[in-house]
Amino acid sequence: MDSLRAGQEELRKHQRGIENKVALLEDQVARFEERMKKFVGGSPTTKEVTTRPGEYEIESAYKAALQDYRDREYGQAIGEFSEILMVAPESEWADNAQYWIGECYYGLGNYEQALKEFRKVLSYPESEKDDDASFKIALCYIKLGDDEMAREALRKFLEDYPESEYVPRALKLLEELR
Repeated sequence: MDSLRAGQEELRKHQRGIENKVALLEDQVARFEERMKKFVGGSPTTKEVTTRPGEYEIESAYKAALQDYRDREYGQAIGEFSEILMVAPESEWADNAQYWIGECYYGLGNYEQALKEFRKVLSYPESEKDDDASFKIALCYIKLGDDEMAREALRKFLEDYPESEYVPRALKLLEELR
């Protein structure tokens, strides 16, 4: 029975990984479709990129988007981070851009969308933002008033990232939710 349970849990983890990747791909398709509308005559809602994708300066675009986030220009930052994901979805900045999109929605108080965006971060292999995103998932559940899911997310976070800088906060939150 223990072996079957362990196998089921492994399948659930694999399924969640696949679901996250599907969500990420769906999001990229939606962003691509939105970008194509701009070229067909729609009016852009974010700053236009005036260079070709091969010339696109990902790092400087990332820094500009991050500054907009820090300035609480969340809508602008979402557009800029989305542009990075559209132009360079495999760049070293992609997982960070995805994470900051989640932070922007969190800052806007749209916790359901933030939750979706943070989950997408977990589909990036070797992301440096995976523990941050996992912790923020738990915070989203808390903000949404779903204590049961928050406890589950915090337990998973503690299991997956026992060395994270967020462990003390996660333990405190878990205690408060009991």
